[in-house]
Amino acid sequence: MDEFILFGINANLSGYDNLPRVMLHNWSIYNCESRLISLELLPMKSHSNIINGKIFASGSLTFDDGSTSTANNVDGIPIYLSPIKEWMIKVEPSMIIILIRTDWACYRLEKPSEQYAPYETILKTARLAISIFTLLKAQSRESLLSFCDVIKKVLEFEKDHPAYISIDPAVVERYVVVHGRIILQHLAENPDDMIREFAFVTDLLIKGGRVSIKNLKWRKR
Repeated sequence: MDEFILFGINANLSGYDNLPRVMLHNWSIYNCESRLISLELLPMKSHSNIINGKIFASGSLTFDDGSTSTANNVDGIPIYLSPIKEWMIKVEPSMIIILIRTDWACYRLEKPSEQYAPYETILKTARLAISIFTLLKAQSRESLLSFCDVIKKVLEFEKDHPAYISIDPAVVERYVVVHGRIILQHLAENPDDMIREFAFVTDLLIKGGRVSIKNLKWRKR
């Protein structure tokens, strides 16, 4: 079913908060050529102006009841989404939630289709972003904690740590730089104004050749 047919007639487009909240199971994300792409190529909340081309998703829709599902076969409504406008990471006490938004609804992503492997990398990076934020907050002088300092601390993670990457410094540094956009956005979503002063943030922006720190939408208290 096309998304517009399901939501278009009764859609309330007056704002994000008024969009229907639903869940998407057995999903895939792809471009206009039907090639699977990673979520990281989609715009996050503060980067909605840098998407190149239209990116879509399809899957099985159920209405959001607050539960989670790990099943591959969910009895939902097959649906094809209109172009995705943004995606978000929400951190709950016991889980990480990934949301995508179109003009018609906001979707909580459940288990993806078997062929959509990039999702595990997204979750792994989200866990790393949470751990890096915890490291920064634990310092008495956060602004002095540099990129190299953070890499050294990430290298100390044991293999059973949820944010473990590798014991190889080059591998860890490359991973943090490549996936830096997710890490930076998680830091930007935190209401602590001091985060923008962290040396780690500036170092990562420079290493990744990303947007100026002024272009990140830092939350207000």
